[in-house]
Amino acid sequence: MPAQFDAEQLLRRFEAIGDRMRAIEAQLEILSEKAGVDYTPPAQTVPEDVAKLAAEGKTLEAMAAYRKATGANADDARTVVLGL
Repeated sequence: MPAQFDAEQLLRRFEAIGDRMRAIEAQLEILSEKAGVDYTPPAQTVPEDVAKLAAEGKTLEAMAAYRKATGANADDARTVVLGL
């Protein structure tokens, strides 16, 4: 039987995943610098307000802000925001 989670448990799990991804990105940036390989963190390729909204877990707001700033369609905005 599949595990069942309530909204609070899911939120905690997603926050933990987000924290882990930020740690991985930070480590990748350090390793890339030491190896002399160019690396641009995904958050640096989008407007600052979009990255801030995404970091706060406001995915829909971040997608709307990205679409407004870039003219991207909904699918592209979702891909970019979820990749932050």
